[in-house]
Amino acid sequence: MANCGKHFPGHGFALADSHVAMPVDDHSLEDILAADTKLYDWLGMSLASVIPAHVIYPQVDEKPAGFSRV
Repeated sequence: MANCGKHFPGHGFALADSHVAMPVDDHSLEDILAADTKLYDWLGMSLASVIPAHVIYPQVDEKPAGFSRV
């Protein structure tokens, strides 16, 4: 079975549970890249797939991560 990374770029700073509400993380793109994505850099090409976070990052895009072109 292939592995899968979850909640890219990160879900740790969003307080809401995405199963019952739309989480919002107000960090800048620079902060997200510096903190949340470090694990994905470390894993490199060892992940077969990645599931996007169901989080809105308003400083990056008005759409949730999975629908953002950013």
